[in-house]
Amino acid sequence: MKLDGTIVECNKKAEEWLGYDRSEIIGKNYLQLSEILSESQPEITERYKKISQGESPEPFDMQVSKKDGSAWINSYLSFFQLENEKYFLVILKDITERKIAEQELQESKEQFERAYGHETFSKDLFTHDINNILQSILTSLEIINLKTDSVEDPHNIKPILKIINDQVYRGKSLVNNIHKFSQLEESEVNFQKIDLEKTILEAIKYVKKNFKNKEISIQFESPKERIYIQANKLLKDVFENILINAVKHNDNPNIEIVIETTKLQEDGNFFWQIEFIDNGRGIPEAKRKSIFTRGFKEDRSVSGMGLGLSLVKTITDKYNTKILVESRVPEDYLKGTNFKLLFPEVE
Repeated sequence: MKLDGTIVECNKKAEEWLGYDRSEIIGKNYLQLSEILSESQPEITERYKKISQGESPEPFDMQVSKKDGSAWINSYLSFFQLENEKYFLVILKDITERKIAEQELQESKEQFERAYGHETFSKDLFTHDINNILQSILTSLEIINLKTDSVEDPHNIKPILKIINDQVYRGKSLVNNIHKFSQLEESEVNFQKIDLEKTILEAIKYVKKNFKNKEISIQFESPKERIYIQANKLLKDVFENILINAVKHNDNPNIEIVIETTKLQEDGNFFWQIEFIDNGRGIPEAKRKSIFTRGFKEDRSVSGMGLGLSLVKTITDKYNTKILVESRVPEDYLKGTNFKLLFPEVE
């Protein structure tokens, strides 16, 4: 782009993404592209002035109008000289997915605060987690912006893009968990007959799919008889969150999880005990009750467990199901954890 704001070149990717032909962009002043930049022209003009005055403004987010709808981009403007003529270089990154995730997170935060009025939770947990997620995304985007001109091999950017994807996944998981909290508080559980084996296998599949970069071995021997319990569709969330906890809080190169089912009898009633046994870093006995508390983060060795395991406890309480946390090796909690759930048997 020339110093007067006239666009002299754009690459094929920009054409394809915006949905406009070169003839609709090249030769025009950016102020003439109101159909594309209507929401962001004041911000662009301000940045344009700063660069003209020798300043180096930071990358910024702006909303644009593609031919197929509105989108968000992160824009980086720099000043360079080519064959004795000065130009502006504008680098655009699609951040629509990130912006949608931010909006969903904000809406869920507001919904949660309306439903519970928990200021402490909002300030200490949600704000902390969301700030970490978004800061990680922002830092990654800034690194990409800095490397765009110098990176010849696009594979060098892949690890940074993976960080962004992981953080978006974290954000979405947080939104989903808060939404489920809201559902649990607002309505009674409609119990139904749930196939235990099928639900466990679905949870295993979900966790392996979302942690492809880790070496995970999950051993689960299908019980000889079909097991049914009284629950609802949130039972899968219970199993998923316990498995995710076992994966995330494990420093071993090979993560090992064993799932065992045992039939027990107590006072003439039959129960099914489900055990999730991992080789993670373990939980000291003094901390075991606290891990089910929303926002728990007293100790770095068990931090970050709060929301996922809080959801597990909330759901199992609705089911009137017992949940116990023990060490895999009784004498040494550092050898791993054993989560036990006790469900009444259903004929």
